[in-house]
Amino acid sequence: NYYRGKISNSADSEEIGGETQENVELFGCDLVLAKLSKWSDWDINIMRAISQAESGCREDAIGDGHITYYQDGRQYGYSVGSLQVRILPGRELCENDTSSDGYYECAHNIWLSQGYAAWSVWLNGSYLQYL
Repeated sequence: NYYRGKISNSADSEEIGGETQENVELFGCDLVLAKLSKWSDWDINIMRAISQAESGCREDAIGDGHITYYQDGRQYGYSVGSLQVRILPGRELCENDTSSDGYYECAHNIWLSQGYAAWSVWLNGSYLQYL
């Protein structure tokens, strides 16, 4: 599956350290893997597998609409993005531009506080088929 997004510079190639580096356009799980690799303390292959199990690596995915609730006039409980981050009080910023580094930083912060167990696909083992 391939979806929107890329990691590349505006030019087709650039010179770095005397060598020409080709810019590569990434999509889907390759794009998610590249974004996850900005943090070295979690296993990016496990997180990519979680993303694939949660959303098929779709950064535009929205889920868990059946478990939403309202608090202080705002809807919570749904999940967004490739890692299906659940929007709860205090996580409102996680829903802004789910293709941004900020979204992945939100996911990383959740991982720092809860570990892989924050994702149901980790708990039920369904991510394993994508490793």
